[in-house]
Amino acid sequence: MFLDSCFGENLEMNQIRTNNTQSPLATKSFLLAIEIVKISKKLLSSHEFVLSKQLLRSGTAPGALLREAKNAESLKDFIHKLSIAQKEADETLFWLDLLFETDYLEENDYKRVFFKTTEIMKMLTSALVNSKKKLKTKKIKSLKTQNSFCQYKVSYYLCPSSIIILLIKKGGGTGPMKPWQPAEILERCQFLSHVVII
Repeated sequence: MFLDSCFGENLEMNQIRTNNTQSPLATKSFLLAIEIVKISKKLLSSHEFVLSKQLLRSGTAPGALLREAKNAESLKDFIHKLSIAQKEADETLFWLDLLFETDYLEENDYKRVFFKTTEIMKMLTSALVNSKKKLKTKKIKSLKTQNSFCQYKVSYYLCPSSIIILLIKKGGGTGPMKPWQPAEILERCQFLSHVVII
């Protein structure tokens, strides 16, 4: 189910990927792109050819990037596309400020589009925070190895401090799992630069 509100809610990858319905963020960014095209046409009719192109490029980029994010190959790819969309939206605010201060934009047009762009910026920021949090706490690798002497499992987790935590257990055959001794852990994990034993 998609979000009914722009703020304070979790926006995740599967919410943008839905084929039948667009997320509020994708819809709003598309409507912003329409507004930007209309403003760009006005600017071109008043013989402003440089700044209007900059605004057209950055103002339509968030919508295009969110469409790309629907088919992101991974959560990292999804975050990358949203990060670029956020930068483009911020750049759009700059061009809007410049065009207004140099009397190319009317106040009504400026306020309306500035508000919409700011709203999209906040939604993108919220989506990025939630997606990055999900990525940091996600289990990124689980390895099971067996040999004739013991069975062991190593799980890696990525922490906010970028230190790898190892949850390592060992057991013989089908018996109960027992913690490894620190010497055994270090012997098997010499390839890691930071090891936290918990």
